[in-house]
Formats: sequence, structure tokens, C-alpha cells
Amino acid sequence: MRDALLFLLTIGLFVSCSAEKEVDNSTSQIFPDITYSEETNKYTSVSSGENIDGHHKKHFDDGDVQADLTFRDGDIVEGFIWDDDRNTSTDFIRENNEGFVVSTIYSDEGVKNIRVIRTADRKQITEVYKWYEDGTPESEMTPDAIKMWYPNGVKKEMAEFNDGALDGRVAKWHENGQIAGESFHVNDLLHGDYLEWDEEGSLITEKKYEMGELVE
Repeated sequence: MRDALLFLLTIGLFVSCSAEKEVDNSTSQIFPDITYSEETNKYTSVSSGENIDGHHKKHFDDGDVQADLTFRDGDIVEGFIWDDDRNTSTDFIRENNEGFVVSTIYSDEGVKNIRVIRTADRKQITEVYKWYEDGTPESEMTPDAIKMWYPNGVKKEMAEFNDGALDGRVAKWHENGQIAGESFHVNDLLHGDYLEWDEEGSLITEKKYEMGELVE
């Protein structure tokens, strides 16, 4: 159960990084004179190599706005990117104009698909939120916990973290809403009851751990 949660967490972070990579590439395609440096996590000028500053706007051939972005010292402070159907593709907000960077990516239908929150220097992902195509929550990842849901809205998995380590309750549910497993951790070590149930609610596994060691 724990391995499944860590696998899903890794997949979720991979998805978020891939989504942001698409945004970085999209920005560079819209503004050919701007590139994104993975080394410095900054948008820079292709010609001078200096960090981008100021307001940059690009239009479609018919005059509609394609992108309206404001940069500050190589970071996107705020702005929007629209797709060919004129739906919002991505928006950027910097909280309090200096705090966390919030970027939201939308589906082709204009529904929120993924939201990534990074530290002000963009170097660290602090929160990731993902939605299904119909707009219902799929996953939520914060420094303290990870939560996931089935497409029908039933909770799927959750785990509590502390300073990057599993610390607290870990649980998993069957799609019918019946709890499938529950365990407890301290600093990544199993500590306490480890329980598993089948889809009908019958207990099928019962163990107890003390700081990673099976005791009964």
C-alpha cells in the first residue's frame, strides 16, 4: 500500500513538471526571442542572455490576443496564454506580487487541468492540484499530505507527510467507498497498526509494527 502511494506521488510530480515544461516551451514558441533556462529557472533573452523584464504581448493573425505576460527579473509575474480556440490555456499569478508562483493549465475545453505552486524562485514545487476532464478533483499534493480521488468522487488514497517523510496515517479505499487499507508511520517507518480490508469490508490483514519492525 505504501509503495503504491509513493509511486503515485512520483507520477503526480512528474506530470506537474511535464506540464510546466509544456508551458515553458509554449512561451518560447510564442515569443521566439525568449528562452527558458533550466539552469537558472529564469526566462532570458535569446540575443543578450539577460533575464527578461517588462510586459510582453503577442496577437493571433486575426488580432486576438494570444499571450499577455509580465516578466520581472526572468520570472512571469502575471499573465495569460490563450489557445487557438481562444480558450485560456494557462494563467500565472504571483501571490502578493512576490510570494509563491501559481500557474494553472487548462484543458482544450477551458476546464482546469493542473495547478502548480512553486516557491518565488521557481526552484521548488510546494503544491500540485489536478482535476479530471469534467472538473472533479483527481489529486492534491501539499507538503503535509497527498490525497487522490476516483473519477466518481470517492476518495482513493491519502498519506500524511512531515518534512518529506511519511509521518502519520496512510489509507487507501476501494472504488465503492469501502476502506481498503490503513497504516501509520513515523519518519518513513511503519509504526502501529497495519490493516487491510476487502471490498465487502471484511478484515483480511492485521499486523502491528514498532519503528519499522513487525511485532505481531
